[in-house]
Amino acid sequence: MKTYITLAILAAITMALLAATGFVAARIATRDATMDTLDPMLPVRAAAAATAPRLPDLGTAPEFTGLTEWINGPPRTLASLRGHVVLVKFWAYQCINCEHTLAATRSWYERYHGRGLEIVAVHTPELADERVPANVRAAVRSDSIAYPVALDPGYATWKAWKNEAWPAFYLVDVRGHVRYTRIGEGGYGETERAIQELLAGR
Repeated sequence: MKTYITLAILAAITMALLAATGFVAARIATRDATMDTLDPMLPVRAAAAATAPRLPDLGTAPEFTGLTEWINGPPRTLASLRGHVVLVKFWAYQCINCEHTLAATRSWYERYHGRGLEIVAVHTPELADERVPANVRAAVRSDSIAYPVALDPGYATWKAWKNEAWPAFYLVDVRGHVRYTRIGEGGYGETERAIQELLAGR
């Protein structure tokens, strides 16, 4: 007899819990519908959040300064490149880590230059031989570098950008704002996706 009573009590408790669960679900649905009615901009804000840019805005890019020579074209300024996505690369031709990045950098220039990507390679020397302009020009030729190279022997642009290592990559958007940085070799897929995102937003 006691067993039957216990089972009956358990069954009653289970039914009560199920009823309570259904009541709570209904209240949540009613609340969400009410919120949508009271805040008609909610779907708009949700859509905007879903399409918000992934890359942060790191501030206005410093202008090039103190550059003594340009290879592969006339002098450039970031102001003159406004409207393009610009990849600024700090490098030195005898830096082994910089050498490892050359294939990827050449590939990006070949693939995306026609779509609005500009590359400026700022050559800031680390060793004495790298301070000789003729040596840099020879390295640019031997490495088949087609994008502009600027010589920064006095570290003026390096210091303006607060750069600290070779190689270093900075992506600048069409408004002249830094949107992505990469210090050191590697991360080529990530950098390329950042290039694609900024080009898509032109």
